[in-house]
Amino acid sequence: MQNHGIITLGGTWQSVLAAMLMAEKAAKIFVGAAQLGGPIFLSEENIARTAGRPDEVYRQRELKM
Repeated sequence: MQNHGIITLGGTWQSVLAAMLMAEKAAKIFVGAAQLGGPIFLSEENIARTAGRPDEVYRQRELKM
């Protein structure tokens, strides 16, 4: 499967579609950031804070992640 491109997996077609759309959006954001001098990644503290937010918990539950 060399040079095949991205492969997404999930328990339902909806979760596969959601994963594919998120991957496409992340790639577009990364390319845009690269054009502006490179991405600035979140700190571990910001990642932990975001992961515990009620809206993120809800999003993950709805996407069955």
